This record gives sequence, structure tokens and C-alpha cells, in this order.
Amino acid sequence: MDPTIMARIDAAVAKAKSVPPEEAARISELEHKRVVAEYERFSEDFSRGYCYLCHSPLKTFSVSKPCLHWLLHPKGFKKKSFPLIYQRFGYFQIESYLRWVANLDKPLKNINDLSEEKNPNKIIETTIKYKHLEWSFSCAPSDFEGHGNSASGKDPHFHFQMKMDKRPLIVFNDFHIPFKEEDIWKLKLIMQPDSRFEHRFTFGESMENLFKEIPLETLIDTSEATEDETEASLSLDTLVMAKPGETIKGEDLYKIIQESKATGVPLAKLVGKLDANVTTIVSPGPGVPELAQRHGRGSGKKTEDT
Repeated sequence: MDPTIMARIDAAVAKAKSVPPEEAARISELEHKRVVAEYERFSEDFSRGYCYLCHSPLKTFSVSKPCLHWLLHPKGFKKKSFPLIYQRFGYFQIESYLRWVANLDKPLKNINDLSEEKNPNKIIETTIKYKHLEWSFSCAPSDFEGHGNSASGKDPHFHFQMKMDKRPLIVFNDFHIPFKEEDIWKLKLIMQPDSRFEHRFTFGESMENLFKEIPLETLIDTSEATEDETEASLSLDTLVMAKPGETIKGEDLYKIIQESKATGVPLAKLVGKLDANVTTIVSPGPGVPELAQRHGRGSGKKTEDT
């Protein structure tokens, strides 16, 4: 990247780090209010079938008006159209929009950025699902630094994948998507070891937020059984063991299992009735999209432009 641009980015990072805590809190509050107002416009227009950015119907595709709603695959959108999107919009804008869309459908469970599933060496690794569409983002340290021997990837960039009906429309190695200046200094701030800055996708919260911010006891107490287990956002695996020197009556356990089936109350919430040692493991359910993996440059096949 041009040294002048990098100097400007480093200056922005230094300036942000020097902001007093009180001023940082004030700026954060103003930013939160701005995002809330923007989200309200987004959700209201989306419910009417319109895009809050270009004010066109969501089904509209016009090459003269590149817009984020193209990622909902309106008729006419093809892989070759994608550069028109990232030339105008940055990484945080693109991912925020898709997170908002996903959470309108099924809050939290449509977004997988779980730290326990992510490659620890990746800076960004997220998969987002909405109905029959799936989008994924990936950025390794070498991507963020830029590949010096690559014409298309010499600048800091990320990779993107898009599937429709589980079939790839765009794969990770189709494009090296340059970060905007604002993206770079935000990421640099977030990645600082001693940074007090943490980016939050407001209204775009994910399964990672769920597990980080909600106590496991609360997750268990507020969970409900689903008729279709493939759509479950949480998986509750419960181990019941008799206390030392005691036994568990099979009929008592059978009654609780039947109660769970009849009422829809998860077994994990009912086994507390037993005088036994109970351990419940809470993990992402099958309804959470799998985290798409990118295995390095040059791997995988190019997609056809459809």
C-alpha cells in the first residue's frame, strides 16, 4: 500500500488511542445513536421490500447503482458484478449489512463467528446465513499485511464467499478485496494487544455474543425444545449420574423424559427434579451454519460466472 496512505492510517490509529476515556465514551454513545437510527431505517424499508441505501426495491439490479442489497441475489446479479460492490463499500459496511439481514430472519443463530470454531490464526472468519443464501468472510495475517509478490493481493485485503442453495456463486479465491482505509485503522485498533477498543456489530450480534454474554444457566433456563432438531440453535447434552452410594430409579428418569416430550421443555431443565449429579454441555445446535473454511491461496476451484 502507498506509504502516504499507511502514514495517514497510522496517524488515525495514534489519534484514536490518545482520546481520553471520557471523550471516547461520548463518541461511542453518539456512534451508537447513529447506528440505531440507521438500523431503524434499514429494518423499516426492508420490511416493505425496499433498500434503505438506494431506495430501490430489493429485487432491483441496476449496474449504474451498485448497492449492498445486490448480495440478496436480485435477478441479473452475477459474480462479475461483485467488484462494483466492494469498490464502493468497505468490509465493515458489507458485513454489518449482511448481519442485519440475517438477524431479521433468525436472530443470532444465523451468524457463526464462534471463537471455538475459528482458526486461531485468522483475523476474520465469519459465516452468515439468510434463507437460501450464505456469505462468508476470511482474512489471515498475510492477507492483512498484503502479498508482496501478488499484483491483485499486494494491499491489505480480505476474501469473500457466497453460496446460493448451497452452491457457490463466489468462492474465497475469486477476489482479493482491498480494505478501505477506515477498515484498516479500525482493525489495527482492535488488534492492539493493549487496546481498549472493541468493535461490536450492533443489531448484528451472533452466536459468539450469545455464548460470551449470556450465562450458561440462563441459556438452559430460557431454552425451548424444537420439533425440528435440524433448526435448533443450541444443543443441550445432559449427563445424569447418581450420587455416590445412591441409585437413580429408571421410572423417575422415564417420567422426566416423557414430560419433556409432552411439554416441549428441554430435558436439561427438568432433570433438576432428580436427586442426582447433573452436568449439561451447551454447544451450537445444527441450525447454526457451519463456519466456512479457507485453506490458503490457490486452493479450490474457480466458480463459473452465473
